Amino acid sequence: MFKEIDLSEKQGTGITKILRTLKANGSPAPEFDTVEERVYLSTVIRMHEGFDVTQNVAQSDALSERTFTKMEESIIRAIKQNPHITRAQIAEQLGVSKKTIERRIKELSFIHYVGSSKSGHWEIQMDKNADA
Repeated sequence: MFKEIDLSEKQGTGITKILRTLKANGSPAPEFDTVEERVYLSTVIRMHEGFDVTQNVAQSDALSERTFTKMEESIIRAIKQNPHITRAQIAEQLGVSKKTIERRIKELSFIHYVGSSKSGHWEIQMDKNADA
């Protein structure tokens, strides 16, 4: 629709990423609504049942003193949702290279990988006294 009225360069460039990410984190498929005249498009993206608002608020309080880029926020969110996620899986979800993810995680000094490469997990260790 946006392509037709010259508001986007390509058709459907972000939809595939959104659908893949929603499926990966267990969220339901988005709901699209429009009318026959196609004067609007409404989309509803629902949180998955396991989403714990209180846990996410508590965890985000410690991180709220620092401003993050969208990429950093996406990396943190992916790790919170799945501490066993690999760098390659994060890269695929975000549509960037694994090397980019490795560089960004290195910059986020409060994110640490604990354990072996096969059975380890990510930990986010940041308190209000940490400098990051």
